[in-house]
Amino acid sequence: MTTQEMIFDYLKVQGLVPEYDEDKDIRFKYQMRNFVVSNYPDDRQFLQIMMPFIFDVTAENRVAALEACNKINLSKKIVKAVVMGEGVFLMTEVLLDETPEPSVMVPRMLDMLVGAQQSFYDTLRERLFSESGFRNRFRDRRRPCTAAAGRWIGDGARNVPSGSLSPRNRPISRADSALARELRS
Repeated sequence: MTTQEMIFDYLKVQGLVPEYDEDKDIRFKYQMRNFVVSNYPDDRQFLQIMMPFIFDVTAENRVAALEACNKINLSKKIVKAVVMGEGVFLMTEVLLDETPEPSVMVPRMLDMLVGAQQSFYDTLRERLFSESGFRNRFRDRRRPCTAAAGRWIGDGARNVPSGSLSPRNRPISRADSALARELRS
């Protein structure tokens, strides 16, 4: 049994409804996010799991997206963040031994990607909100959300460039949903 088949079977047992695409990549959803297990038939000891199109890149937000990708690449283990065309992709890549165990590695790789997505959004929000004195213009209308989180809430988020959040991969956690509302408004 190939690694690809073992991962497909593992995902199926976990109830994640995996499907093969035309390239024999495995596509599935986990925590309402899209994932792809890339097929590398010539290298059976290589495993790559991707989160495609977590963010739409435009001319206005390209620099902020690249800076957020760089921060992820420097701070996260085995996670790569890249701008590919008009979108940001996250991926984990590992080399496998002779007896890979999907029940050990796949959940950890998925959780690393989900955490990297949140870090990407947090970094992007910081970057976009600090541009052009954004916080100073809305200082009188913002108030602290919680002292521990150190975040601010207010109606100033309407000035964030539209089209920032990818319509192909909407986040669902409370933190992601709040960011999504901020970036879309």
